Amino acid sequence: MKIHVHLFDTRFVTSCDRSTTLGELRHDIETQYASLHPRAPPLAAHALQDANGYLLPSRLLVGDVLVDGDKITVVLEKELPPVAQTDIAQVLTRWRYFQRYTLLAIEASLEQKKGLAEGPMLVLLEMLAAEDQSLVEKTCATLCKAVEARDSTVPPLDGTLYGKLLCGLGRETRDQKMQQHCATIIAACLQQPSSVAALEAAGAANTLARLSRSDCQETRALATSALWELSHASTASAKYTRSLLKPTQSHGRPEEKIDTGSASVVESLNMLEEASASAVAKMALDALGRECGETSFHELALLDGPRIVNALSRAVTHFDTPDVHIGVTNLLAKCLENQDSEAQVVLLHGGFSLLVQIVEETEIARHAFLQEGKRSQTGMTAEDTSRALAAFELACLNARHPCPTEVLAEALTASSSLFVRKTTSEALLQRAQNDEHNDMKQFIPSIMSAASQAAPGSEESLALVKIIAALSVKESNKMQLIRYGCTRHLCLILAEPAVNVGLQMHRGAAKGLANLASSTEDNRGHVMQAMQTLMPPIASFTDSIVNMYLEMVWSS
Repeated sequence: MKIHVHLFDTRFVTSCDRSTTLGELRHDIETQYASLHPRAPPLAAHALQDANGYLLPSRLLVGDVLVDGDKITVVLEKELPPVAQTDIAQVLTRWRYFQRYTLLAIEASLEQKKGLAEGPMLVLLEMLAAEDQSLVEKTCATLCKAVEARDSTVPPLDGTLYGKLLCGLGRETRDQKMQQHCATIIAACLQQPSSVAALEAAGAANTLARLSRSDCQETRALATSALWELSHASTASAKYTRSLLKPTQSHGRPEEKIDTGSASVVESLNMLEEASASAVAKMALDALGRECGETSFHELALLDGPRIVNALSRAVTHFDTPDVHIGVTNLLAKCLENQDSEAQVVLLHGGFSLLVQIVEETEIARHAFLQEGKRSQTGMTAEDTSRALAAFELACLNARHPCPTEVLAEALTASSSLFVRKTTSEALLQRAQNDEHNDMKQFIPSIMSAASQAAPGSEESLALVKIIAALSVKESNKMQLIRYGCTRHLCLILAEPAVNVGLQMHRGAAKGLANLASSTEDNRGHVMQAMQTLMPPIASFTDSIVNMYLEMVWSS
């Protein structure tokens, strides 16, 4: 078979068979090149690359890697100094040669749209630990180019390798391009669900938190968006990542960092912070509302989300008037309606709690039934209340950027507003019905506490019963549900006539009991004893679905 060789400006053809080793092929290439260029450095120091851009290890046969007509190219940034004749594999163990080769080989592979293979990826991770900062920057740029390539993904890695990745990317550097590369790479890794847990364990939140304070706007946007994704992709890290995004102190006045085109937004925020009258606060809120959705507002939210929420909280506290409450609610609603992760970061800084506060303090739910144009005792029209209710529902039920589960659970148990509890229970029901990773287990105490306090037959109570029924399907949840009084709660619901609590409540409670009983003998005995003690006979239930579930308890 013939192999075409291209060394710098020299081209020639060498012959070998499929049983020839790559080491022997290299020796033949070195010999021919030396005969053509007697004074040139020996080729033993050069890294060889095949047509596909991969390293050729000596132990393989030519036939394992190359086919007839393939070509081999020397890929080096510059010629190396003369070295003693030796096997190319030994020379390649000299790390700096191998590093330079790998970068060029991967770039060649990307140019051919071949993506990033696992082998080169492992080499890049090792290179991120190099002491040479310029090499680390080149490695980062190459890795960033790989993850940004169309139809290209980062090969799956284990936790140890993600640790190496974050260790290399987590270095303190003021180079904005380097920071942007780091944020891009981590964000790309987070797009693979299987990588989230490993990245979380490796400390991705800390690295992203540092990058979110970069002077580079694009880096801040990437890092903050990735932190948001991490906060709801993994329940275990949600509370921690939210705490990173919600510092107790503002990062500082952002007008020194943002573009002059955003001056109007800064002026409006300054006006809101310094307002001494509700009319001035309302003017500032209206101005911010007009800017919301523009790039300038997103930039301000990224630079200093806490400052925006602090200003809104101050307005609600100092100016207890309908106009100010309406202005704050409308501004938060616009942030949510824009569906931009940058604007939604405001919610992580306390915007959700502020919405809960407005719903409670203005008693929006109590006046939701008022006709349009008629003002309630709080001065809010039906249109105002509808906007506020819709904003809160969107905050709870937003599928694109879902509110962290522990925030919903906290509002469910702590809020005095019926509307807040009803909406958060509906949002938690959606989570329970799609709880593939059993992340809802840790919220069972909060759910049972809210269920015991909910009014029988209410929408909130019905949603909570459905949550319990959904959670009781999983074996790992059953013992904890029983421990927190689930069996007694469901039996007491069935003890009430259906006309009082509703047929759907009866069906949900019966389904939950059937799920709890389809478990260990102890659990089944516990459920049957509670039914005998707290419930009327099964024969007294007329609904066929309820009867079916209750009979399943006894037949199991």
